[in-house]
Amino acid sequence: MSQIASLFFLIFVTTQVSHATFTITSISGVSYSDPIVGTAPPTVYGGIAGACTTTSTSETCNSCVDSTPNPARACNLKSVHPSLIITVNFTSSTELNNVTVSLKTETAGGGSTDVLNSGTFSGTSGSLTTTWGAVCDKDTTFDSSCVPTAGTIVNFEDRGLIIESDLDLDGTVEDGEKVRAPIKFQYLNTTDDALNGQTYNADSCTGAQKGACGFVLKPGDEKVFIESFAVAGTATSPTNDTGAPAWYGLVFFKVNGDTASSAQVANNSSEPIVKLYDSSFGISDSALSEGFENYTKSCLIMGNMNKAQNIYYFTTANDDTKTCATPSEVVGILDDKNCFISTAAFGSDMAPEVEIFRQFRNHFLLTNALGRKFVKMYYAYSPPLANIIAKNGFLKKMTRAALYPLLFFSKGALKFGVLETLLATLCFMILFTNVSRFLLRNKKFLIVVLLLGTVQLRAEIESGTKKIQHPGAAEGLVKIKKDGSYIYNVEYGLKNKSGHIRFGQASHPDISIVVQTLDSSGASTGENTLYFEDFYGDASNFIISYDYEYFPWVEKNMLGLQAGVGLMYADGHGRLITGSPGDLNPEANEKYIFVTVPMSLGAVYRLQWTARPWFAPYVAGGGTYVGLAEKREDKSTPNFAGGFGFYATGGVLVNLAKFNAETAFDLNSEYGIGNLWFSLEYKMTEVDSGEFTFINRYVNGGLSFDF
Repeated sequence: MSQIASLFFLIFVTTQVSHATFTITSISGVSYSDPIVGTAPPTVYGGIAGACTTTSTSETCNSCVDSTPNPARACNLKSVHPSLIITVNFTSSTELNNVTVSLKTETAGGGSTDVLNSGTFSGTSGSLTTTWGAVCDKDTTFDSSCVPTAGTIVNFEDRGLIIESDLDLDGTVEDGEKVRAPIKFQYLNTTDDALNGQTYNADSCTGAQKGACGFVLKPGDEKVFIESFAVAGTATSPTNDTGAPAWYGLVFFKVNGDTASSAQVANNSSEPIVKLYDSSFGISDSALSEGFENYTKSCLIMGNMNKAQNIYYFTTANDDTKTCATPSEVVGILDDKNCFISTAAFGSDMAPEVEIFRQFRNHFLLTNALGRKFVKMYYAYSPPLANIIAKNGFLKKMTRAALYPLLFFSKGALKFGVLETLLATLCFMILFTNVSRFLLRNKKFLIVVLLLGTVQLRAEIESGTKKIQHPGAAEGLVKIKKDGSYIYNVEYGLKNKSGHIRFGQASHPDISIVVQTLDSSGASTGENTLYFEDFYGDASNFIISYDYEYFPWVEKNMLGLQAGVGLMYADGHGRLITGSPGDLNPEANEKYIFVTVPMSLGAVYRLQWTARPWFAPYVAGGGTYVGLAEKREDKSTPNFAGGFGFYATGGVLVNLAKFNAETAFDLNSEYGIGNLWFSLEYKMTEVDSGEFTFINRYVNGGLSFDF
């Protein structure tokens, strides 16, 4: 009877687990693991390059900080070590009930498998652990310390971590009863100088070189950029050692200082900057921004990192003219137009008071390191405060009052000098203090002065507007036919509103900026004037605009108001403050966008003698305001400027509705559009704000509609 029960139990267990499959969900305790795609197990990597001392069994170690300082030697930021525990997490597609599961690995060359660990599991998930020392010991080319018996660059071949179980209890583990995660391991002997470094080549690598062998830097604002790098082999398949893990990225180490040189850089001299390859072995983000300061020289070396996280083949005999760079402030064309708080207080960035503050900044603040730091901090923190001031009339007056003493000081400094103005200010403060004390001791005299002062006060009268809605004309039903159709008496009257979408070619603003040129140490070497073309030389002249017209007087002669807005766009690069005698302000990598927004308000006259003529000539003119905005891609706050001027235009409208009466009827009855026009006009705009000029004579064309 007991034998029958055992047989039924065996059949039950076999039925429950015979269709089970394993999935490896993650593996920890490795240098790197490929992302998991679907149910396929990940490929995991381990690397050792150089020695690192650690007692942790759960974390990798950084052998770069313990390596020989100089010259740079192969190292690993996430090095495995013999005592590091590898944890393999897995799931089962069906419930397990006291089933023995093993963790195995192959011997070298993909031969027989050896058990690393095993356990009994119930449920649908579990994990098994081993150590790197145990995995290495199963390979005949390594010992339990993960040191190869011979060679300086040694890789595992055809190795894996295997989760398996004889689920159907037939004494054999079939393919469906196990899952294998490939494991790649690489050991580098750092005493081999051929692995540690290779000769720097900026343009092209030699046939014997591996990975990337050279790079060229370009300075930026508190950063440097990888302008280019050279690779051995092809750009999409850099040369690698046989059997080695695939290349993963580039690693840069640096040293800072006025006398710095790439020869001084060691791989423990700074925190490394890692740039990972994309799918085609390119670098999508070329900016290196960690640990750089403007006007402080930085020199770098580059190493190649593979997926085992081993870093080797460092560049040696580097060319400091290409591997060193001095970051510098980068400016755009509107950077000298920003005085946020003063603009909010005085109402416009073109106000004469704002211009005085701007000149003081250019002459006395931007010419020294302390002043530049103050300006940078002001630009970073003042915009939110300026927005609050601009929206509150009381705060605007209070800020204006607080700025007037600074305004007088700035004006005096520009005219007489800082020291002279400072001395005069001290004398004034002493005089003011004594007068204040006198008035406080003689309060009756103070009251008389205040009463006399109130005579000058005036109440501000606020004007108001009254809006009257203009009613539309109603269409009348005149007849209902026997078949149920409705007959309307449709009269085409002149519409009193129009919209115009136009396109054209216009010139960008004529604007310039005076830049304080600096040497590599940040000392002033003079001034240089840059123009719009220096930043946006290849910009398109395309302009798109929309005009809205309202006609209170609609007869054969239509007279009304016209309001419009346009848009021009340009993109380019900023300019470095630090340059050379041959190029005082070279082009920077930082990208800028520039937007010009012309806005207009004026009167329009159209000669239209019927409700639907073939063509209608018109003229318009009035005032315009041209707003400018410029934004750097890595900054959140744009710079603004603007100016007032005038515009005049004249053109002709050609009625497209005349070509098809049925379409014209549908447009009018369904959408209320009386006429659909093709418009062609000649426009003149002229703005001279003192900051810039915007003078244009151009032809526009587009579509217009009356409604």
